[in-house]
Amino acid sequence: MTQPTKAAAYIRRSTKDQAQSLERQRHEIERFAAANAFVIVRWYEDDGISGTEDALRPGFQRMVVDAERLHDFTTILVHEISRFGRFDAHQSGSWLHRLKAARVRVQAIEGTVKDPYSIQGKLMLALEQDRQESVKLSMRTLSGQRETATKGFRAGGKVPYGYTRTRRRADGSVETVGRIGRAKRDRSEVIELVPGDPIEVEAVRSIFTWALEGCGYRTIAARLNDRGIPSPDVARKTIATTPGRWVATTVRALLLNPAYVGDAIWNVRSMPKFHRLEGDQIVALDDFDGDQHWRKNARIDWVVKRDAHPPLIERRVFEAVHQRLRARPAMPRGHRHDYLLTGSMSCSCGDVMTGMTRIRRKVVDGKPKVYEDPIYVCAGGLRAKGICRQIGLPCAGMERAVLKILDEEVFSPEGLALLEQAIRREMAQRGVSPRPNAVAALEKRERELAQKVTDGARRLLQVDDEVVAEVRAALGDLKGELERVRRALAEERRTAHIPKDPDDVVEATLGPIRSMATLLRDPATSLDRRREILRRLL
Repeated sequence: MTQPTKAAAYIRRSTKDQAQSLERQRHEIERFAAANAFVIVRWYEDDGISGTEDALRPGFQRMVVDAERLHDFTTILVHEISRFGRFDAHQSGSWLHRLKAARVRVQAIEGTVKDPYSIQGKLMLALEQDRQESVKLSMRTLSGQRETATKGFRAGGKVPYGYTRTRRRADGSVETVGRIGRAKRDRSEVIELVPGDPIEVEAVRSIFTWALEGCGYRTIAARLNDRGIPSPDVARKTIATTPGRWVATTVRALLLNPAYVGDAIWNVRSMPKFHRLEGDQIVALDDFDGDQHWRKNARIDWVVKRDAHPPLIERRVFEAVHQRLRARPAMPRGHRHDYLLTGSMSCSCGDVMTGMTRIRRKVVDGKPKVYEDPIYVCAGGLRAKGICRQIGLPCAGMERAVLKILDEEVFSPEGLALLEQAIRREMAQRGVSPRPNAVAALEKRERELAQKVTDGARRLLQVDDEVVAEVRAALGDLKGELERVRRALAEERRTAHIPKDPDDVVEATLGPIRSMATLLRDPATSLDRRREILRRLL
């Protein structure tokens, strides 16, 4: 009969982890020991002490000393490896090495790391320690940013148009570092906003002056574009706007920014992962709260410092402009989606066409009349005057013309016959034999990458400290490629049933087109569904 293994048991609870009660840990370890032929010869415990404070845990210290001197147990059982300690890589290796020299193993009964001595256990433990270090760094970074913002200094974020940054060192020297890129190089340095390019400063003041005179956002944008003044997004490469061109939304955002009266506001938006600011407190996030998306924070969570930097606009002017803006009708947030071809057509300037209603007012027989004309216009011309001068196209005429072309060229028997001939001709040129076995090739690549990842994990545990970061980065690249290959393999397996016979391909192509024609002609089909069909066809 196999003799039971003599073991010690260690339980710990920190002041922040009340859910991990000592009684629950003791019960779970006793049950595990009974089921796996362990006999517990001694219990050690630390209550209300953090796992990072190894020197302040008397139970932990006594356990290690007993392991080295008494030699009456060969295993230490813990509920999770985090109960053994929340160490960095150096501390963890030091304690595990001491116990290994005493011929004592540490074994966790739950969690992702049960055997910290195995290759998988060492790798998972290293990853967990990296995550713990990231959590600590998140706390320190957010605390430092809050302190910096409270003093009125820059704590990150986009530099307002018209300003630049200066770096003030501990010795009192000041250096201009520009609007883009990293500015702070040392903790003792502080970053401050100062007026920047004189052309931009004058543009900001002109914008507020025109707004105070009653000019609208599009009018202001057109004036700036006519003068050739680059906008704040001159370096951006976007589809929605032409880089360097002013649009209504850019003007509106500038007029609403309190930075121009010298106020610094931080934490308006954030992308929290481990911690976020709630009022005066920094709170930890769980895996469901943490995300990688920008979100707007509540006003109570903002950090506001008045008169933190030199203003470009007088406060009375700023408040007068805001009073005017509040009195104006709200700026429309997009256009009504009741136009069939919105988003399916492109303007000659390259932007999309969108639907809108043009209002015309006339006096007929001495009475005012209002006419509403649905038209399609260039979206670029709506964002700012002067970007595109394309005239409006009547909705009814455009929609009739497009539907007529589809009926005659695509949905008609002649159109479908031409499409069938094109499919058969293309397949004859390619051949109807099945394509090469891509599944087998991807499976082979998957096996090769999986082996490389395993070898890389093993090497990570053997290399010198100087090259650990390099090996870990290479291992991350291999894991990324392995994931991409697995996704491609899944897609290849999913589409392996695609027909290779020309008759099957013809039916698979023409069948959905006939269904689209039926849906487009059916008055009961919703507008969104008809627009989706047109986008796919056009």
